[in-house]
Amino acid sequence: MTTNQLEVNSLDQVYNQRNEREIYLRLKQISQELLVSFINYPKDIVRSKSDRVLCSYLFDLMPSIDQWNEFDNICQRLGKKIWFVTENIVDIELHKNFKNISIHSYPEILGITYLDSCHLGSENKLPSRLYNCFMQRCDSVRQSWFYFLWLEGLLDKGYVSYLLKQLKDYSELVNIDLFDFIHLNKGLDQLEKFQEAYRALRSRVPYRNFEENFDLITYINDSKYSVILETYAVDDDRYQWCFTEKVLRSLQSNTINLIFAQKHSAKCLENLGLKIDPINQQWDGDDWVIRQRKILETLKTDRVQFDAKSQKDRCDHNRSLLQSWKTKYQRSDFFDSLIKEIESS
Repeated sequence: MTTNQLEVNSLDQVYNQRNEREIYLRLKQISQELLVSFINYPKDIVRSKSDRVLCSYLFDLMPSIDQWNEFDNICQRLGKKIWFVTENIVDIELHKNFKNISIHSYPEILGITYLDSCHLGSENKLPSRLYNCFMQRCDSVRQSWFYFLWLEGLLDKGYVSYLLKQLKDYSELVNIDLFDFIHLNKGLDQLEKFQEAYRALRSRVPYRNFEENFDLITYINDSKYSVILETYAVDDDRYQWCFTEKVLRSLQSNTINLIFAQKHSAKCLENLGLKIDPINQQWDGDDWVIRQRKILETLKTDRVQFDAKSQKDRCDHNRSLLQSWKTKYQRSDFFDSLIKEIESS
């Protein structure tokens, strides 16, 4: 995927990309040893040369049930079998009856986001800012967050960025032209309050109210709250959950996390053993518009007490769990069950 501008990567993202590459190469090697085709997207099944295919689909939200049914029918027609590897959290009961597709979910791969202490910086400093909210890639929902932060008088109380980066497949536009396009073509111009915010902010984008040092963790640790806008936050009522470094980075930092992710994400993360700030349960089952409103209200009222010890204990627990996952996926036998299934087909 390419963007319409250069992206600004935090240091931890660089490490994650390196780890992702290692997993990708490992799966590709497995495919070569088993003499099966290797693809990155299920839609590429048509172009695969073998009737047995291994698909690596990591750190993107996997296809919906309806799309899987379509892929299953394609495989049936072409006489192909596909093994699909993802770190997404999947409701296996809803994905187990395909005739030609076998889905293997490995949440332990999320261990690539583990941050050791040298990447976390100082843990004892009390935060000086109310919150952080980092928006690099843009869309209409994230632009609405930018508007709301200004409308509620919160913009200057946090570390905030809205950098107007976007995939070229979405738009070739950049900077203020992209800002205008989203506002005028994605329905934001239909609300008067958004019109007001648009007029006030148009001359200030791309926006960042802190100095770029390629290390977002320092700003996270200097914030009471982290407002985390996950990539697929508005993909509600799905049976697959995707988590990126945005959530997992903050869960390892001493900050109160306000998670704007898919419906029931907090429950999903807790089922994995991660410790989530309890306030997230108050909106976990709500639709995304309500989740957004409740998170904004939490920032406005600043009603959650910051307990440094509790935050550190939660952070240490999450780091320890992610470290154990990283150790697990690095073992040579991690993909053995997948290999045995392909070999027996």
